[in-house]
Amino acid sequence: EKEEYKRDIFGKHPIDILKSAGVTDKNEIEKRVDEHDKKFLMNLGKIKVFPEAKFVLQTLKKNNIRLAVLSNNKKQVVEAILKKFSLLSFFDQIVGIEYGTKPYPQGLLKAIELLKVEKLKMLYIGDTFIDVQTGKNAGVKTIIVGKDIKYLGELPKYIEKIVC
Repeated sequence: EKEEYKRDIFGKHPIDILKSAGVTDKNEIEKRVDEHDKKFLMNLGKIKVFPEAKFVLQTLKKNNIRLAVLSNNKKQVVEAILKKFSLLSFFDQIVGIEYGTKPYPQGLLKAIELLKVEKLKMLYIGDTFIDVQTGKNAGVKTIIVGKDIKYLGELPKYIEKIVC
């Protein structure tokens, strides 16, 4: 049951969850999503960041790697999270649900466009099954923390191997 949750729910946006549960009224969906966002922002203190995140981001930026966040949350929610953890300055772009929900490719394709990189030079890093699907749907090489690399701290060496 836990694996099903991780595969089928975790990482999905509430819009997609509501639709799959049969909620189709646009006003009802908007109301519930707004409630979700408010609760999410009220509970920022419960969010945990990978302990090595800041070190990894610093290392990537030192190597002139352009970075973007792709999220199934609104851009303003993502910015609030990144500000709380003093990580916002590391990212060149933030792409939220405004460009479409994961696993559909529009958001990732928008990130590629905004970063001005070739799709073949893009590496999408995620941590959910939804991220696997998103990368595949966009035709972008994807790695999953916890599967392809054991922990986030391995990322700079992993990138060095595939880039060099």
